[in-house]
Amino acid sequence: MKKNILLITFILLISSILAGCMNTEPTDAATAEQTENAADADTENIDADTEETADTVSGEAEIIHLTDDTYHDIIDNSTGIVMVDFWAAWCGPCLQLAPILEEISAEEGITLYKLNVDENPNISYEFRITGIPMVYIYKDGEPVDSQMGAGYKQLYLDLIDKYR
Repeated sequence: MKKNILLITFILLISSILAGCMNTEPTDAATAEQTENAADADTENIDADTEETADTVSGEAEIIHLTDDTYHDIIDNSTGIVMVDFWAAWCGPCLQLAPILEEISAEEGITLYKLNVDENPNISYEFRITGIPMVYIYKDGEPVDSQMGAGYKQLYLDLIDKYR
């Protein structure tokens, strides 16, 4: 009996953690405003008035923040291998994954594009992003692979190596 209760408690705990990173519908205006305020606090170097912002991290990492308006113009015309990270400021696994992807970008010379799903619901809806973090690997403007959830560094390196 105690084992069953512990098992049910464990399942509920895991379910609630996973549900915390699910994004099943575009956010309403109030939620988007709250998320925008949180994202601004977390990413002070992003200028909200620009369509894309490049940051240099760890020397050679190139991080470009995308919007609904810039996504297709930039990604569809990209060359080589690039990563696109769908994330949100409130998502713990997204925040854990960010430094891993930045490190890969710096070490491998791969551009990392980031799209905040709360601030850009149209692209999120178009790609049917229902859970984050979600990382897409593109080669020459075409999606070739993806990984949902925060994985370990080698997982992403292996995905990239498949398309070199």
